[in-house]
Amino acid sequence: MDPELPACMCDATAEASIAAMEKLYSDYHGAADGRIHIWFSLSSPMSSSPQLVEGVALAAKKRGTGIHIHLGEHPAEVQTCLARWGLRPPSFLDKYGALGSNVIAAHCIQITDFDIRLMAERGIHVIHCPTANLPTQGIPKLLAERAAGLNIALGNDGATTARQDMFAQAQLLKYVTQAVYGTPVFEPIVLPLAKPAIVVTCVMVLITVWNEYLFATTFLLDSTSYSLAGGLYQLQSNDYSRSWPLFSAAAVLVSLPILAVFFKIQKYMVSGLTAGGVKG
Repeated sequence: MDPELPACMCDATAEASIAAMEKLYSDYHGAADGRIHIWFSLSSPMSSSPQLVEGVALAAKKRGTGIHIHLGEHPAEVQTCLARWGLRPPSFLDKYGALGSNVIAAHCIQITDFDIRLMAERGIHVIHCPTANLPTQGIPKLLAERAAGLNIALGNDGATTARQDMFAQAQLLKYVTQAVYGTPVFEPIVLPLAKPAIVVTCVMVLITVWNEYLFATTFLLDSTSYSLAGGLYQLQSNDYSRSWPLFSAAAVLVSLPILAVFFKIQKYMVSGLTAGGVKG
């Protein structure tokens, strides 16, 4: 569908391309006693028109099958999509319905954090090909993808350089990830600790709020401006006496919501600290 490609490399229209894929599906899907499964394909966002993307998405959905695409492979792909459609490749596919849980996307190197979030929300599956990607395309944002919840798998982009050795691909991706982002052994420690840190921060903020009566009774002269805590203080206090039992009883009552919140979230604090204390 790319006008810059020779006619022998692409179909003249989206309809012709989709018809060819539908014929392949009709002829071979479920063949060999169900061992053959046919998926639809979009070669690349930079070589696909909106009509083709939308048509393939609808055809795959109608037949309950998937879509394979090369995504975020080269800088030229991003530049072309921005120049033609005003959208980055994942957003371009998403606009026309071809970014979903039935999509496997090879490479995914030239993607931003926003792209990763969008891809995770749509549930697509990422296939990294380290031997093919590293020499000319870049390094995958593996940790960001994992943190976003993307499903990640490995491929070799053909047998010419990787020799279909998936263990070598896994080892290569591990080494380059360690070299660029640090030793992954620290990841299970740092990331889980973010959860209890946020919880502790929230608890401290709430406790501080309940201590504000000190400010109210010390610096505010107008009783109409008092907060709840300051009002409780004034409830049990006058010019001649203070009823501390009354204050204590009221304080217990107004503390019930904060105690309920604390007991509700304390399990997250414990789970996060427990997970953070285990390496591996």
